[in-house]
Amino acid sequence: MSQAVESLLSTELAAVDQFLELLGEEQRVLQEGPAERLRSLGEEKLALVDALNRLESEREQLLAGTPGPSNRARMESWLAGKTATPACRAQWARLMERAGEARRLHTLNAEMVNSLLRRTGEAIDILMQRKKEAALYGSDGQATEVTGSRIVDSA
Repeated sequence: MSQAVESLLSTELAAVDQFLELLGEEQRVLQEGPAERLRSLGEEKLALVDALNRLESEREQLLAGTPGPSNRARMESWLAGKTATPACRAQWARLMERAGEARRLHTLNAEMVNSLLRRTGEAIDILMQRKKEAALYGSDGQATEVTGSRIVDSA
């Protein structure tokens, strides 16, 4: 069983590393563009998350008889036993470290997206207000009430 867990952890670690690469690319796109790339990055991220979930399910099946309230606790319980190899313990530690990095980077990217959305919304509000102030005639062809210009409004 140790060899199966070690192989699975190696696969999980490679997938998490790939996920981290995507998160890094997403951050670069959020900072520099082009924004069109975000859609495909999102699709790639979702596919990787599905793959990671499948790998976790496989690990849960391997550890089915191990006591513990959660998948992580069962894994740590198994690692504390005599059958776990030092390589398994090292891979698990590395996986937990990389998963924490992914969580932090994902949170940072989400904050960047929220900031961009807020700034875009503010820019749209400013432009829409200016459009309203600059219009002499409405879309119905009738004169608007107030343009914000003393010369035009008083004429």
